[in-house]
Amino acid sequence: MEVPGRKTSRDQKLASDQDDPVYCQPCGKTGKHIRAKSHCSDCQEDLCKQCCDYHKQLKVLESHKLTDISDGKDTTRRKQGSVPTIICRVHTDELIKFYCRIHKVTACAACAVQNHVTCKPEYIPDISLGYKDGSDYTQLNTDIDTLLKKVTGFLKCTEENIKKTDDNGRDLVSEIRKCRQELNQYLDKKEKELIQETEKRRQNDIKSLHQIRDDCKTMSQQMSDTKTNLRKMEKQSSDLLIACTDTATKMNEMKDRMDKYDKTSKPFIYQFTKSEFSISLGSSRCPIGSITKVEQSKQDSKPKRGNRNLQNVNVDTKVMSTADWEHCQFEVERDLIIKCAQDEIGSTITGLALLRPNVLLVADYENMCVKRVNINTGAINAYLRLPSGPWDITILGLDQAAVTLPTKRKIQFISTSSELSLLHVTTVDGECHGICSTTDDKLIVSFIEPGKVEVLNINGSVLCTISTDARGKSLFSYPFYLTVVTENDQEVIYVSDQDTDTLTKLTMTGQVLLTYRDKDLKCPQGLTSPDDGQLLVCGYGSDNVQLVSRNGKKVRTLLCGDEIDSPHIICYDASMRTLCVASYYRSEIKVYRVK
Repeated sequence: MEVPGRKTSRDQKLASDQDDPVYCQPCGKTGKHIRAKSHCSDCQEDLCKQCCDYHKQLKVLESHKLTDISDGKDTTRRKQGSVPTIICRVHTDELIKFYCRIHKVTACAACAVQNHVTCKPEYIPDISLGYKDGSDYTQLNTDIDTLLKKVTGFLKCTEENIKKTDDNGRDLVSEIRKCRQELNQYLDKKEKELIQETEKRRQNDIKSLHQIRDDCKTMSQQMSDTKTNLRKMEKQSSDLLIACTDTATKMNEMKDRMDKYDKTSKPFIYQFTKSEFSISLGSSRCPIGSITKVEQSKQDSKPKRGNRNLQNVNVDTKVMSTADWEHCQFEVERDLIIKCAQDEIGSTITGLALLRPNVLLVADYENMCVKRVNINTGAINAYLRLPSGPWDITILGLDQAAVTLPTKRKIQFISTSSELSLLHVTTVDGECHGICSTTDDKLIVSFIEPGKVEVLNINGSVLCTISTDARGKSLFSYPFYLTVVTENDQEVIYVSDQDTDTLTKLTMTGQVLLTYRDKDLKCPQGLTSPDDGQLLVCGYGSDNVQLVSRNGKKVRTLLCGDEIDSPHIICYDASMRTLCVASYYRSEIKVYRVK
């Protein structure tokens, strides 16, 4: 490759008579001025006779090429750039003299020998002449201007986002207080809890945005300072090359941070939504509302008030108290009669899912439908006919659910917004029964004949099949139900098997973590995890509901005997502290108040 400033051999010969005497560079570091006798093309240093002899004695240097210098003058060297003055960060007694084109880094002689011996690094004074006028320096300046513009833009955007987040937090408090004025005195405590949650979220989010803003300011200042420093070095080509190489590395790091900020630097906007009971004043146990984070696009950063079907909602936080499951009592509040005029025969409830506080989706196997039921009033306010009998159901986001259709070997997706409606269908390999979803939108489905569990993506592709343990023994026989629980920031699967009277805990990849059996739990069916991470399991054959710890230990029997008859499926509403239990052969759901 042609190097700017390189002279022809004829020019070198003509100029050689005018060259000053060449001195030994290693001796020069100690203050001695001894004429050089040889030149090492590998080290790019001039050596006196003593240094040359020493150079040949070292094993690591014995392959270096040495050329004689006539009468103490170098007749082979070309015109060079300025001598480097920047010290190596690793070897503080060495100057940076070499540039490796393969790794795009500068190096001192020691670094070149240790890390770039096969790369053939080039002597910086030989290649730096004219660097200021080259395309690399021009492009670097252009990249600095582009990144500086981007950082400045993000800084402005972050400032706006901080204001929007702050204003939104204050608006939330205002809306909560306005809602509070429409209610009676018994809502004071819940109002205070929501305000505290809002203030906490606002402060945390502003802190996050402040960190982005401060980092953008720092990067902006660094870019401005770098540009100024580079201009000052334009007459010192070697230093300029070294500084530019350093700057390019730092810019890559800044670009990575900016890419990250591109995804995260947006206003943290929340929406206050009144609960149904707050609107109707139906119960003093109902929270007055919820705080939900609304994902914003850069073009649409203002949420629509009162929109209950937002597509991008990450967090749905409700202020509530946790039940003491080890000591709590249960009081029957009501029996929900699920049979309605559209039914052809008595209802067979095989699946329950909590759509939102006080609202259930009910899978009715015999009548081949899904119903939406108000827990408080028992009203069936939506009815959707399906191609075949549904077994289990799970909620996906705010406006979708997935239902298993065992006889069709399909999973039916439905819309839950306003009126229920059919969406697309996914075909699966087997009689699918239990279904649940993960936080990253995977589906966990259980099958019978043969018994297995599959992890699917939202499109129905199988990601993992779980059927045997590490020894190849079958894990399941009739796994009719399952659920996913987050434990120690990891999601795990619990599967009930009615044929083997077992409850199996698995990782998402199929590793068996524990197996639970108890003599008082027969034919386990539906299961759910309440608000403290433990597990509620229906004993269909033992007429009870058990509480099981995450360590696979029986905590207590919650319901039994005359309190419950052949419990088949269970659902818990943490915000209302209500437990819903359905029996397979009954067209009703028992609703218990957890006290």
